[in-house]
Amino acid sequence: MIRIAIILLTTLLFSCSLNEKKLTPTKRISIKGELSAITYCPNYKEFVIVADGGKVIFLDSNFNELRRDEIKAKDLEGAICLRDEILIVDEEESILATYKIDKEKAKKKHYVELKKSGSKKNGYEGITYDSIAKQFILVIEDDPARLRYFDSNFKFLKEVDFKEANDLSDILWHRGNLLLLSDLDERIFVVDNKLNIKKEWFFSIHNPEGLCIVNNQLIVVSDKEEALYVFDLPKIKSK
Repeated sequence: MIRIAIILLTTLLFSCSLNEKKLTPTKRISIKGELSAITYCPNYKEFVIVADGGKVIFLDSNFNELRRDEIKAKDLEGAICLRDEILIVDEEESILATYKIDKEKAKKKHYVELKKSGSKKNGYEGITYDSIAKQFILVIEDDPARLRYFDSNFKFLKEVDFKEANDLSDILWHRGNLLLLSDLDERIFVVDNKLNIKKEWFFSIHNPEGLCIVNNQLIVVSDKEEALYVFDLPKIKSK
């Protein structure tokens, strides 16, 4: 009986070790500002970072800062680039604003008022787009951490709790999987479309707020550290 218990425990520990992986950054870049989210615009080969105070920071593909802009907003949190537009979530207002990318200035086109998240304290933290299901997915930070799904016209579809994380600070759809970033847990949960955990990647970054993937590189930005981290992207099985 004891031998069976030891075998089961060993199997469980081995299984956990396969699903968990510590990530070590290959690069760290200091960027002034309380960084909240990062996205990549392939048409322009530029990264776009949103930060507190309505700041929008543009970087080239080598992470060199190109320019800064400032837009009217209360608390920018999530961002995603679709073609030549940047969709930015204002956590405090529970709205999604669309900005036209312009080499001189980010020009606001329109905004959509999202389903209210409950309170300013636990508002929307991140946004991504599932190009297969044609859905936008936004995360709410905590109490509890959860995902909200909207169709391509931002009609509310459903809400799903994700109690495995203490909080959620960003979300990214990547090849049929969702990457859920947790600030408090300092890790990324890789989940399938039913939110079953496939992998967990953890790291030593204080207050990770945003993530994106470009050319097999995983990029994470930290609010408190005012820094951008680059990692080699671990292998993920497609959906």
